[in-house]
This record gives sequence, structure tokens and C-alpha cells, in this order.
Amino acid sequence: MKVKETDKIVHLIIDHQVIERSLGIFEALYPGKNEIIIFEKKDTYKHLHKYAKCQRVNDSNLDKFVKSYDFSNVKYVISHYMNFWMAEFMLKVPHHIHCCWEIYGYDLYNQFLEHLGLSIYYTDPFKFQKYSWFRSRFPKLFDRLLSFRGVKYATKKQKSNLFNRITERIDSVGVCTAGDVRILEKYSKKQFPHFIFCNYSLREVFGDLWDSEFTEGNSIMIGNSASFSNNHLYVLEYMKRINFDSDIVLTLSYGGNSRYRDTVIKAYNKAFPGRIKTLLNYIPLHEYNQSFMGYNSMVMAAWRQESIGTIMLAFYLGIKVYMSEKSPLYSSFKEEGFKVYSIESNEIEHISIPLSIEDKIYNRNLLLNIYNEQGIINNVREHFR
Repeated sequence: MKVKETDKIVHLIIDHQVIERSLGIFEALYPGKNEIIIFEKKDTYKHLHKYAKCQRVNDSNLDKFVKSYDFSNVKYVISHYMNFWMAEFMLKVPHHIHCCWEIYGYDLYNQFLEHLGLSIYYTDPFKFQKYSWFRSRFPKLFDRLLSFRGVKYATKKQKSNLFNRITERIDSVGVCTAGDVRILEKYSKKQFPHFIFCNYSLREVFGDLWDSEFTEGNSIMIGNSASFSNNHLYVLEYMKRINFDSDIVLTLSYGGNSRYRDTVIKAYNKAFPGRIKTLLNYIPLHEYNQSFMGYNSMVMAAWRQESIGTIMLAFYLGIKVYMSEKSPLYSSFKEEGFKVYSIESNEIEHISIPLSIEDKIYNRNLLLNIYNEQGIINNVREHFR
């Protein structure tokens, strides 16, 4: 479909740190044709500035808003991330309008697929959350209690039904990696046209590190947050089996909760006393990026698509990247040709050995070739012609 003079693209967004940059691409390609709808409970935002005054929708006004909304000139509806309110909105969009889901990660894997049987946690998150004993022993009963209290989509059956309905409705997807498409198609039993889309410019995110020399660091970075799906304790089981002399840096500055962070830190300190450094406080992006110059290797053990920006920075700086074979992102990077290594194989024994200069140059050049900004813009232009 080609965007005409009278056509409109409706963007469904949340208050996310990359969304305004993403919308900038659409504004550059289709000036004056983009309408923004914010799906948030509160009217104060952390990341939204340019679009903070756009109309806001949540469970209190969704039905009324959709009934009065004029879809007559709408050609596309794009959900940048997909929370439950966004899904409900899309299900009410007239069927002649093309609906696209730009998958972020959590919205597909944690919100839907984990409840459909996909394993993404090495350690059960319930162990570290409120009512942990009750939730871990009676998960179905706990979900029913939430449902009785008015929580929407609290049970696996409710989430499964919504997933089936929304995947039946959407016409295409935007993804960071082809692995997201494959796993979506596996669980939905439907094929989707798709386009590769990154929410950030590599030059913008890398900042002062753009055109920098390769890292000469010697530390090992494990995880990029305290999210439960970073699977820190899974990594630890493999690290304890090998000999290495590097220090370990645990980046735990956001995500998860204090109980999980404390458990991870205690376990690593017990296994490698005196060799563990922790990053617990949020620091500006410039400082965070600079810390990468101290790393030789990086271990990202998520079993879902996660931390893609962090891994791309590692490729750019010549850091050796280890990932779990369970991750669809690992498979995608291997297929694209990146020098990336497996946690589960014997390759983990060489974690302290840096990449050769040839492999560092190769990974950087491949990254810039596949994920360059002009390529992303062309993908959007081609998909929304």
C-alpha cells in the first residue's frame, strides 16, 4: 500500500526512552501524516517531551475513545510495543486498515509467550516477589484471585486468548531481529510480513565512542540489568566450571528488585571472592558507554531477545560476546555472520582470551553494514510505501 496525500498513520506509544527518536523517522518520511496516541495511566511522563501533549488512552476511556474516533483517513495503525490496552484498541480498528506491531521484547516474550510455555527464566521470579511462597505453590489460584479482583488478563487462559486474537488481527510486524518473527510465527501458527527496525541510531547511542579505538579491557561484564530474564545465576553455573583470571562486573542498576539483586551479588561473591564489582546506581549514558572500554568479554544469558543495544555496542568496540543458545537473538546474530560465542559450549573456557584484531574489525564492519541508519529508514519506507 502506498501512503497518499490524505492518508494518516496512527502510532500507539508508551512513555519509553526511544520512542520519540523512532517517531522522528516516520515524521521525516511522512511529514504531517502521523497521529500519536499515548497509552498510559498517568499524564506525567519521564521520556515523552515533544509528544507529551498528545491524546492519552487507558482502561478508563478506551471504549468511549474508539467509538468516537474517526478512522476514515487512516491507512496504518502501528503499535510501538503492545500492552493490553493497545491490543484492545487494535482489535477495534476497522479490518480494512493495516495493523502493524513493532515488537520491543518484553511485550512478546514476557507478556505472552512465557505464559504459553516458552521458558525465559532460569530462576523463578516468584521467589523474589511479594507473596512468593503462595504464588510459587499455587500459581493458578493466585492468578484467579487477581482476576476476581478485577485485574485484566491475569490468567494464562486470558493472556492466551488475547494473544490469539491480536496475532490474528495484525497484518505485519517490525522487529529488531528475524528471530522474533520466527518465534511469533511458531506460537501464532501464522506467517507475517516484517521489516527490521532499530529504535536508535548507532551513532547517537554510541555517542563519544563513535570512531573510537577497540577496547583493551580485561574485565567480564555479566548482564546489563537486574531483570530476572538476564539469568545471572544460569551464567554462574557455567562460570564456576572454568578457570579464568578476569574480574567480573555485575550491571544491576535497573530492573528486577532488591531481593534478586542481593541474591545474585551474594552468589557471585561466594563463588569468586574479591573479584566481583557491582554497578547498582543509574548513571548517564555517556558514563555507561565509557565503562565498556574496560571489558574484554560480555555474557548476555537472556533466553529471549533482550539487551540488543548493549550487544551491538560490544560488537562495535571489539568486545567478545557470549550468549545462550536458547536465545533467538543468538541464532539471528550467528546467521548474520557475527563472531558470537555460546555459553553452553566449550567456547566458554576461552572467555578471557580477547578477539583477534581481525575479528574485532569484522564484527564492527558487519554491524555498520546491517544496522546502519539509512538501511533502517529504507526498511520503513519500503514497508509503508
